[in-house]
Amino acid sequence: MSDHKFLGAMLSGLASRSNATARVHRAFRDGYATESDFKSAIGDDEKEIVARQDGFAYLSAGQLDWLDILRPIARSFRGFASRRSAGEDSVGPVTRWFRTNTFYRKPLVNGRIDCEGGELSDVVPALGSNSVIFLPSPYSFSRLVEDRFYNDGRELAKDYAGAIAKSAPRLYEKGYRCVLLVDHTVGYERSRGCFDAPEWYAESISAVKHDGMVLGVSFPLAEAAAVLPLVEQSRADFVGVDAIFSNSVAVETKKDVMLGVVDGASTGIESIGTIGSTVREFLSGSDFPGRYYIGPNDRLYDVPFETALRKIEGLAAFKGAL
Repeated sequence: MSDHKFLGAMLSGLASRSNATARVHRAFRDGYATESDFKSAIGDDEKEIVARQDGFAYLSAGQLDWLDILRPIARSFRGFASRRSAGEDSVGPVTRWFRTNTFYRKPLVNGRIDCEGGELSDVVPALGSNSVIFLPSPYSFSRLVEDRFYNDGRELAKDYAGAIAKSAPRLYEKGYRCVLLVDHTVGYERSRGCFDAPEWYAESISAVKHDGMVLGVSFPLAEAAAVLPLVEQSRADFVGVDAIFSNSVAVETKKDVMLGVVDGASTGIESIGTIGSTVREFLSGSDFPGRYYIGPNDRLYDVPFETALRKIEGLAAFKGAL
């Protein structure tokens, strides 16, 4: 285990909001608070989240004002239907987020997906010079939208990936150094026995890669060994594996690895000993170059805000100590 290098921790998706911010959001929605009130509340939560990321490899404020991981993309990139009216401007049915009790608004693709390049940098905060942005993987994106333009998953994924790559220079200027593509769909479809890996999967990941930006792909709720072949030949720099869900974390890969060692769906708080035990099991049974991160196995959106903060503190306290 002495040959393995700990690179730090990072989050792996959107985080939850505090109860106070949830109340302000409801008041803003119903006309009893201003947009400034809502942004101020979000800002307070973001400060709490970032303050606990001592020693993290990449910082995130949790993308708390995104509502869901697709909405800002659908609102600002070209190729999506929009009401273009005051209030909620996204078009699409409210749809359950996999097996959770949360929902997202399913975007309607009615044109070619493209962007100017500054849209994503406009909807994430400036946190310094080492930040990470979470985005749906091209495959998940192609499965989570309603496509009325392409009717071809490869072309849809290609244009979406190209728009992310086009956004990289402006993100870099704002201090972002890592893009983490999150692929919930693979684990979900595998659990239902209906996943058919497209031949273009690795190609779509590689199309996101931009010089100067570290690229990762994370697979929540998926068996680690089963998903690694999807990205092994891609240009991704690291792959996120779910060390909580997987029956075995004995894997073989040439990539760096992000170990999902705290459970994003559980209110239980993992101790340093538990995190260390999970890491040791992985390091002793896997064949990989030796560089690894740790993080949640999924977003911290489905646990209370205070629980999310304590899980982040646990990740920060680990610091590679085994």
